[in-house]
Amino acid sequence: MRFGIVLVLFLLSSCAQVGVLGGGAKDEFAPKPDMDKMVPKNATTSFNGKEIIIPFDEFIKLKNPSETIIVVPPNIKPIAKIKKKSLVLSWEEDLSPNTTYAFYLNGTVQDTKESNDSLMTFVFSTGTYIDSLTAQFLVRDAFTNEPQKGFIVGLYEQFSDTIRPTYFTQTDAKGMATLSYLKAGKYDVAAFFDKSKDLKHQADEPFAYKNDALLLTENTTDSVPMRSYTPQQKPKITSLKFNPPGSFIIASNRSLENASFNINDVSVSADKAVYFKSDSLLIPFETSDTSLYTLIVNSTSWTDTSSLRVTQKEKKQTISLSFEKTNTILPKLPISLISSSEINSLVAPLILVEDAKDSSKLIIRSLNSLGSRIEMNFDRENVSSANLIFLPGAIVGLNGANADTLKLKIICLSSKEVGNLDVDISEFSESVILEILLGKQLIESVPMNKSQRKHQFINLKPGEYSFRFIYDENENGRWDVGNRDMKIQPEFVEVFTETQKVRANWDLEVVLKKAENGDTE
Repeated sequence: MRFGIVLVLFLLSSCAQVGVLGGGAKDEFAPKPDMDKMVPKNATTSFNGKEIIIPFDEFIKLKNPSETIIVVPPNIKPIAKIKKKSLVLSWEEDLSPNTTYAFYLNGTVQDTKESNDSLMTFVFSTGTYIDSLTAQFLVRDAFTNEPQKGFIVGLYEQFSDTIRPTYFTQTDAKGMATLSYLKAGKYDVAAFFDKSKDLKHQADEPFAYKNDALLLTENTTDSVPMRSYTPQQKPKITSLKFNPPGSFIIASNRSLENASFNINDVSVSADKAVYFKSDSLLIPFETSDTSLYTLIVNSTSWTDTSSLRVTQKEKKQTISLSFEKTNTILPKLPISLISSSEINSLVAPLILVEDAKDSSKLIIRSLNSLGSRIEMNFDRENVSSANLIFLPGAIVGLNGANADTLKLKIICLSSKEVGNLDVDISEFSESVILEILLGKQLIESVPMNKSQRKHQFINLKPGEYSFRFIYDENENGRWDVGNRDMKIQPEFVEVFTETQKVRANWDLEVVLKKAENGDTE
């Protein structure tokens, strides 16, 4: 007998107000400048010298000072030297009058043992005042909403991937960045994780940006987080592996669901492919005497080629088996296995199923194969676990039969050991991707257009489940990142404030709602 209950869960708003915060916590392991002994003092005015001396609390070394020291405005080229525990910066050029100079040391100064470094800023002015405006920004991950530490946040007179920002700083552990000594003006705002340490955004670096330029006339704290994402890369095959004795595993950075595949000028039937995810799959293929195999992937909007060498030893290996998704059989569903070779036939008398508890034989109710996939079902009433046994010769593939006995253990769940969740999202009008998670593990992802407002998650193991929304603005069934050139921000992702406990042999109805004030309830 199943029991039912109706629950209401509320959506956590991801747009929090951000107050004015102090500077970020310093790296306790990095060398620290002694600001009291700096010559001239930081923020000195009416300075027209050609050298500054910055003492540190320990012996230091320099890392690529010609690349990691940035001066704004860039009309002087400082030369960096170490004198005992001090960094000496000198230059030959004349300073511009009535100008605030900012020196950014982006990992320039390191300790001598662990090479710890940090981002440091020093300023002086040749005029009677220091440009003193400040601006604060918050950077969060667009998908997880987690604060992003160590991001460069930059102000640009006009943003480009090919130039360094006019002003910049790093985010702290809370994702907050405070830029100081700013001149009034109009700036593009962008943030990125500077893996290359060149202060220029590279195509593979996580990125965030503001749609509108900042008109800076007073101290500013932006309450809306910038949402970071890794820009979409050029479509390509990211991995090609041989799965002995007769299949290839392919992965790409795009969906492969509507693609066609050709290996050594032989077209591979798509219905024989096994998809692990939309962007990764296994293709069975009959190998030949050649050692070089070239894969061509053709999709509607892109094509790519990859090659791989396969040894004769690999081709002669025996067939192996793996689970397509999991070793757990859910009620009324068959178990699905993947062979490492395309299957010509299965020899039923050589395939056994035993109760793992007492080794008693279980009756096989169905046994089918297509391509390299095997689906089977068996009498599993009162069976909690079972052993699947494929004796030598049980699987006859294009590259020969299995030479070894293959044994796999599976877990059998009954309908009394799982629960169902009926989810109602009638309050929401948008197209969404509804995801259910057990802890941090994604269990199922369901695209729901504007006419689909209910979904049943069936055969869930007992546990604490949570829900996540991806607002699927273009209704393509997946989360899309941003594109600054097209002024497109990443699609919004929001989570619900409460988890739901699934019990065995229970049916629950959950109504997902957004709280009126956006707060956790």
